[in-house]
Amino acid sequence: MRFFKNKSELKKKFFWAIAILILTYLVLRLLNLTILPVFADEAIYIRWSQLIISDWKRYLFFPLNDGKTPLQMWLMIPLLKVFANQLFAGRLLSVLFGLGQVLMMIKLMSLFTKNRWQQILAAAITLFTPGLILTGRLALIDTQLTFFLTVSFYFAYQSLLNLGKPKLQLKQFICQTIFNANVLWAGVFLGLALLTKFSAILFLPVLATLLFYFWPTKKNQFWSYLATMTTTLIAIAIIGGCCFLLLMISPAFPQLFARGGDFLFSLSDFFQQPGTIISRNFVLISEMLATYLTNILFFSSIVLAIYLWPHDRRPIWLIVSGLAFVVPIVILGKIIYARYLLSALPFFILSFTLSLNYFNLTRTLRTIKNILLILFFLNGIYFTWANIFAPEKMILPASDQTQYLGEWSSGHGIEETIAFIDLLREQGEVLVLTEGYFGTLPDALLMEYFNRDVSGLRIEGIGQPVNDVVKHQNLIDQYPQAILIVNSHRMQVPLSSDKLLAQFERPIAGAPSLQIWNLK
Repeated sequence: MRFFKNKSELKKKFFWAIAILILTYLVLRLLNLTILPVFADEAIYIRWSQLIISDWKRYLFFPLNDGKTPLQMWLMIPLLKVFANQLFAGRLLSVLFGLGQVLMMIKLMSLFTKNRWQQILAAAITLFTPGLILTGRLALIDTQLTFFLTVSFYFAYQSLLNLGKPKLQLKQFICQTIFNANVLWAGVFLGLALLTKFSAILFLPVLATLLFYFWPTKKNQFWSYLATMTTTLIAIAIIGGCCFLLLMISPAFPQLFARGGDFLFSLSDFFQQPGTIISRNFVLISEMLATYLTNILFFSSIVLAIYLWPHDRRPIWLIVSGLAFVVPIVILGKIIYARYLLSALPFFILSFTLSLNYFNLTRTLRTIKNILLILFFLNGIYFTWANIFAPEKMILPASDQTQYLGEWSSGHGIEETIAFIDLLREQGEVLVLTEGYFGTLPDALLMEYFNRDVSGLRIEGIGQPVNDVVKHQNLIDQYPQAILIVNSHRMQVPLSSDKLLAQFERPIAGAPSLQIWNLK
């Protein structure tokens, strides 16, 4: 009886640990959710969702025209209808998927250890991992993508678990492969990932690394093992591909592949200078992973996995799985941002947590384990604080710091601009010309005015750089008030300084400011 009582107590403690984890997550992710001004991609995605709400027959597949799959925009629609603050609503979707990711790490860790506190530790590390914190509080695609791919990996692992055991008869093989629910779910979630972002195709090499997790110990089992496992993985890929091909019902489907050259080198470009491309991308991606995971977790996970290789090969295979997602980007990536690597982070976290399980044998090893965890959580707590209260103090890769805090893509000044426009509207009709045709300007402004009374207000993007407003003079003459909103480095219209109505600085020194000019 005592045994069952202890087991019951353990389950109760595990349940409360998960409850505390969920509560902590929601507080840390929802607090000051909109403190970081809207980012360009967020404005675009939310605006696309708003267009679908306005006229779904016309805009349901509109994201395909820009090379984006539309699932994220579809899923944002209910939240945009419920919450008046459209930026909060868009970011809330990422928060919910981030919560799913934290809980999914418990399930994933259960594949490698029955120790429930190790499972909780994996989830807690996920909660305080900088990259997952940052993207988990932005209305971007990558948090949702990472969740779907993680779930796909979980079911793929489950589907191969029994197949990696002694050789199956043909009938058993067919039943466990074709009619296996785990295979179906792995394929469906891979399909959902592809419907979220086409770069999910980079997850196929990750699934292929599952072959190593169940490698047969007897040589005479090799070929049957390889045939069984490969067939299962191909079935998962086919199911995922079929889900993705549902987008072919839209005439805009071919546009999905039109912008690949903007972000990836072609094979001919790669072979012209492979060394230069790989060395550049290797350094860049290593810096991004070390920042997003923290230096402690990134380097420790690799070192510990190598150290434990003779005792347990699973940590190194988890690292290999994470790298399998990254390597294609190292080889062919032309434009790389840290958020593109997000789906690799869970594998490093799992490897690190699993490796720490072996550091309970001696007092010295336990001390090393505690030091590593303290250093990681101190780093994660600082990043969490900065993200919630002082985003300008976040430690970010150089490209992210520029994008979110210092460039035209940063939404600093948008909220103040909205307030300025509202003041002008009290005096009469207003024409607002903005640089760009989409992105932070004008989409961030249009996003904010969705479902609001916009009588007497017109917002019009005129491209960039802004070097001529004369061609819009007829439109300007139709309004008693007309203003131009532009980033200072793109302002090339010769207006006198007294026409500058307002200027909003960004937190990075020397960054372009957001300006409002009077055109009347």
